[in-house]
Amino acid sequence: MIEIRPLWSSQDFSGQLPEKLQQELSTTRQIPVLLACQNNEIIGCAYTLDRSCQLLELFIEKSFRRQGIGSRLLICLSKLLLGYGCTKLQLETKQLVNANSRAFLHSMGDDKFVYGKSQSTFRLHSWISPQQLELQNIHKELGIPADYGISRALCLQFDAQDLTGIGEDCWQRPQQMSTEAAAAWSLMRHHAELENIQLLPVSAYRSTNYQTELIRRKLNQGQSIDQILAVSAAPGFSEHHSGKAIDITTDIATALQETFAETTAYRWLNYNAGDYGFSLSYPQDNPHGISWEPWHWYWRPE
Repeated sequence: MIEIRPLWSSQDFSGQLPEKLQQELSTTRQIPVLLACQNNEIIGCAYTLDRSCQLLELFIEKSFRRQGIGSRLLICLSKLLLGYGCTKLQLETKQLVNANSRAFLHSMGDDKFVYGKSQSTFRLHSWISPQQLELQNIHKELGIPADYGISRALCLQFDAQDLTGIGEDCWQRPQQMSTEAAAAWSLMRHHAELENIQLLPVSAYRSTNYQTELIRRKLNQGQSIDQILAVSAAPGFSEHHSGKAIDITTDIATALQETFAETTAYRWLNYNAGDYGFSLSYPQDNPHGISWEPWHWYWRPE
């Protein structure tokens, strides 16, 4: 049986990776490589490592070609890119024009390709949801770059549907989280209280519309979109949309300030939050281009 799987670490297949891929992995990799494997042996790969939508390699071992593996890799890579909000995948023309490529193109649906002088574009629109189309229009209106998701290594987050109230925040506003995340938050907060640690919610679930209006207000106040995106995720990419993120403070700290990192509550979270499925999303020097947020925690149970 042939599997398509992501490569999360070059150590996963030590010694098996093609030389070109090994060289690419010697630099910081931003999104997963996709591998085609049979009995834990690599028989093909597809990857775009540089946070662009440029296909750097689509390779199938000779004895496994013409079995639809290339199509599966390209489809899986395309859907992976969709998760970062991308709508196209650029391919070098030379990757597509040889005789062996024709059957491959036909299997993919030749209408999906737009040919240019030096590059061809594999259009992903047939897989794009209505929510993503709406999001593209919002980003265009706000001036958010089309490659925002892939350039920041941020995945799309759709509005949660299963929301549960978690009480009021530090400003007496009602807050909600997804049902499972809310249960984990409640348990973590209770156990912290048993140790005389007070955890107060600042903000939990926020819809895409809320995030859009937040950015519009900042733009109207004269901030540039680059300034805004340094501290706020673009609509559609905020973890708060999922209902699994929560901003936390305590009674002796000012909400949404880095000084929260100096509190006993923050130290307690660093030591204990993982036991409840919560982790810090934006530590110092994070790869997402978002400033350090010691108050922002996301529920991602294993």
